[in-house]
Amino acid sequence: MPKAGARFHESDPEGYVSLFVQRGRIAVEVEGQTRELGSDQVAAIEAGYPWSATALDDSVVLMNFSWPEA
Repeated sequence: MPKAGARFHESDPEGYVSLFVQRGRIAVEVEGQTRELGSDQVAAIEAGYPWSATALDDSVVLMNFSWPEA
């Protein structure tokens, strides 16, 4: 559970990621564009796009990662 102000980012730009906000608010940045997500909202980010997210409130975020087959 990220606390307000916590920041996390992609560790492997070759994978897909989805961020589902279960509680709280986060700001997601992809290619210089920032979007704010609240409870019950999802961001789906294609492989190859660097991203970062910052918790704006104490939040619960489910992160799913997927990599293409080798």
